[in-house]
Amino acid sequence: MARKKSKKTAWLILLPLVVFSAAAIIFWGLRGRGTYTEPPEEEISVPSANRPLPDNDWRLLLVNANNPLGYDFFTPELETIAGQHRVDARIASGLRQMIEAAGQDGMTITIVSAYRTADQQEVLHNQQRDRFIRMGYGVEHAVSTASSIVLPPGASEHQTGLAVDFSTPLYHRLDEGFARTPAGRWLADNSWRYGFILRYPRDKQHITGVIFEPWHFRYVGLEHARVIFVGRLTLEEYIDFLAGRS
Repeated sequence: MARKKSKKTAWLILLPLVVFSAAAIIFWGLRGRGTYTEPPEEEISVPSANRPLPDNDWRLLLVNANNPLGYDFFTPELETIAGQHRVDARIASGLRQMIEAAGQDGMTITIVSAYRTADQQEVLHNQQRDRFIRMGYGVEHAVSTASSIVLPPGASEHQTGLAVDFSTPLYHRLDEGFARTPAGRWLADNSWRYGFILRYPRDKQHITGVIFEPWHFRYVGLEHARVIFVGRLTLEEYIDFLAGRS
């Protein structure tokens, strides 16, 4: 009888430790995976639809093949971040906060590309075009295919200083595989908290004209990022919503 009582007493002592250990494992496992957290409803401020877009809202500047930057586009004041990359100075603070927050969650996210000049964009686009030509594509097909991967000069957000491409030390390739990394999942689930959105989502190429790019994030500001994230919208869809076109 005494032995049974001893075993029972030992189990009662160990039980809280087992429960605590299991909870800790689950918590850190989810934390490392970059779990999705829906923003509280009271935090979501949906802008009124069917109103003219403010001409001076630089955060919603739409740049794509159908809305290229004009020759009069004025390059914003740039700030250097992460040693060598430049971004619009107005987004530098939010970008640093996001990288720091990712680090606190055990994610290392590295900037691969940020601001580019039109000349730099042209070189990258032409390299992609020439690669497809070498693969046997006709020139027109090569240009259109290349443009869905690397936009031509004038159509790239990188020229605005508002877009950033990321990688992570354990996965350097800029392809769909980045979406399956803990860092990629963390960015997809948390970038909105710092004013950024996943700019080219999966299955939205017919809207954006660009393939799924889980590494490419664009600053739109906290107010807009929340709504775009919750609504699973592209920037094109969001602007149409604000203008009352959808």
